[in-house]
Amino acid sequence: MKEGLTTELYENSNIESTGRRIRRLRRNAGMTQRQLSRCLGISVSYLGAVERDVRPLSRSLAEQLSRHFQLSYDYLITGRHPLPPALLFPDAQRQELSHRLLVLIATCSPEELMAVYQMCSHYLTARRDKAQFRPGARC
Repeated sequence: MKEGLTTELYENSNIESTGRRIRRLRRNAGMTQRQLSRCLGISVSYLGAVERDVRPLSRSLAEQLSRHFQLSYDYLITGRHPLPPALLFPDAQRQELSHRLLVLIATCSPEELMAVYQMCSHYLTARRDKAQFRPGARC
């Protein structure tokens, strides 16, 4: 991955962090941290740390928040409204694995995300190159 793409994705973009998105949703709902933390059964300090992106967002809390604000889990994590999962991932196993990957990368720093991308890219490139030389092999 080129350095320019990293810069474009993280430094020169308007990508909102998950914590900032949660803070914006809470404020737009007219709620204080205390009110939302009571609804969710978590401490005010934990919610504040999540909103500041100091603490990672747990899967269970993300699910609670998506239900509370009546938003998709994907929107809460990525800030994007995705295509319906059935269109992207036709079978349940692919859909579950995709969901797990989103949860995993949602808590990554830009450096960790870059490392994950590079590892995946190298692995898939090597696997696909190797598959090209096997008769009847498919990816």
